[in-house]
Amino acid sequence: MSYSSTKNFIQSVEEAYTKGDYDLVIKELLENKSNLDMGIFHYNLGTAYLKKGSLAVSRFHLEKAYNAGYLNPGLVKNLSVVKGRLSVQEVETSDHIFDNVLAASKSIPTSAFYSFSLALLFIVIVLYRFKRITHIAGSVVVGLSLTVALLGSWTKSSYQTAFMLQDSKVFEGPSESFDVSQEVPAGVRVFIKKQDSKWLYISSPVHLVGWIQRSKLGIL
Repeated sequence: MSYSSTKNFIQSVEEAYTKGDYDLVIKELLENKSNLDMGIFHYNLGTAYLKKGSLAVSRFHLEKAYNAGYLNPGLVKNLSVVKGRLSVQEVETSDHIFDNVLAASKSIPTSAFYSFSLALLFIVIVLYRFKRITHIAGSVVVGLSLTVALLGSWTKSSYQTAFMLQDSKVFEGPSESFDVSQEVPAGVRVFIKKQDSKWLYISSPVHLVGWIQRSKLGIL
């Protein structure tokens, strides 16, 4: 995008925001997506949807901006506003240990798991060098460090974070011919695993387990 076209784009978006024409803001952003940083793109798109009152879609894009590393006070504020207005139950509040472990591990960068594991291994080597730890204790700590690294790698590769874009039905199988097990409100964060071309399997929160149409979800 040339300097003049960039200037025109920014001016057009600013004028649309000022006029409250959020549909035009969204249109301009979508048309210029390839020329924008992903964090900035999703932050502005999420903000425009928030102004429109499309809270679930707004949360998805704001979370995408956060996931892309775009952190600023405006993003934090808008996410807080969206979550407050949605008033949905977060997976971290679940009473099921699987939900809590998965939510915690997904919130930690993969690099942090490996750094922690390497730190434990380094401590074991130092302690063993100065005869401050037994073979058995050292083996236990090494096993723990490897378990932490594998857990982080497994959860990151096996589960994807997604957000409900609208109120949706959850089915017992990957087809509308199956019985409906429950309904999920828009804006809820879920973790998905199994999938086929048109359906995704919600693995967590546990009380929402089941199959849902792919089009109902926004995937990070």
